[in-house]
Amino acid sequence: MILLSAIPDAPWLPPLGRAEVYLAEHGDRAPEPVSIVRLLVASPHGAIFCVPRSGGRPGLDLPAAIVADDEPLSAALNRLLHTVFGTTAPIRALGHIRNTVPLDSTYEWPTPIAHFTVHQAMTTLEPVLDGT
Repeated sequence: MILLSAIPDAPWLPPLGRAEVYLAEHGDRAPEPVSIVRLLVASPHGAIFCVPRSGGRPGLDLPAAIVADDEPLSAALNRLLHTVFGTTAPIRALGHIRNTVPLDSTYEWPTPIAHFTVHQAMTTLEPVLDGT
């Protein structure tokens, strides 16, 4: 993994939280624990497929699935692929965000470290869910 960016005191995290953006290299595996998996679906012309953000937040985001406790990452990814395409498809790891927060923080994800991965769909399949 290649560290692309580090954001100390990231404004979306609890106080003293740090966000790091990593780019995956060939063969890299996702770090543990993974809290959310996201899927990048790009058209041949470079357009990115997005869906409305969850939780009533405004804007668009990549399709995502929460990884359940004790759920293998592969199962969460297959669930996400079925949601997006109605079937599985080949993917590749693009990278992840690592959020680090103090242990005593009020935070909805694992502490002190939570990971949010991004995978790219390697298919010409069209998404079957509503999105842009």
